[in-house]
Amino acid sequence: MKKIDDVGRTISIPDGCRLETVAVYDDDEGHIDTSLEIWSAMDSLNQAALIAHEIIYREYRAAGDRTSQNTRAIVARVFSTTPPMRQKEGIPQSAHFCHTSFSPDGAEDAFFYLFQSPANESKTVVQFIRLFGRTTFAPLKIEIPQVIDLQQTEIRQSEDSIVSIVTNPLANMDNAFPLIGDGLFPGYSVSMRYLFNEPILIGLHDDNGNELQKAPIDCTTMPK
Repeated sequence: MKKIDDVGRTISIPDGCRLETVAVYDDDEGHIDTSLEIWSAMDSLNQAALIAHEIIYREYRAAGDRTSQNTRAIVARVFSTTPPMRQKEGIPQSAHFCHTSFSPDGAEDAFFYLFQSPANESKTVVQFIRLFGRTTFAPLKIEIPQVIDLQQTEIRQSEDSIVSIVTNPLANMDNAFPLIGDGLFPGYSVSMRYLFNEPILIGLHDDNGNELQKAPIDCTTMPK
């Protein structure tokens, strides 16, 4: 079995144990190679979790992930005895549905809802359904200590995208905020650029602070 060095954050290994490669997804051929010996020793729940891991990790790799740490966190929550809340949990009906115009085919775009925090009207919540090509599977959000007023924007359309230009003269924010998501995407943050007479931009930063993606947002469409 081919060895894959994509663990990412260090895994705590119990005494007397070692890491073994159980499965490798062949991106070129589109199939999963598995160790029959280890697969046969696994119960049906762990076999299902392994298949889910490989499917989700394929999507996350296509979106830019180079380690499996985010995928492992997702699979651990989905297959735990206390599964995560629904992806859209806590989103009010009045929320604005937005998306980015990052990639030509939309595969690496972000889809999210933007709304005032029910607990504090001076804050804005951005809750993601898809995080730059990565399905979230559970509530994943940032909280911004400022009101993002989409009523004070102007829609402009270019040949390949629609962007929201800020018309609020008091808009002066360009910061990154930690993702909140029950252990999902640990250390990751999302930046929001909200400046007068500029397009609203949203970006994704990994746990080392590296900017992975950045794109303008469009809040003119309805959710699918």
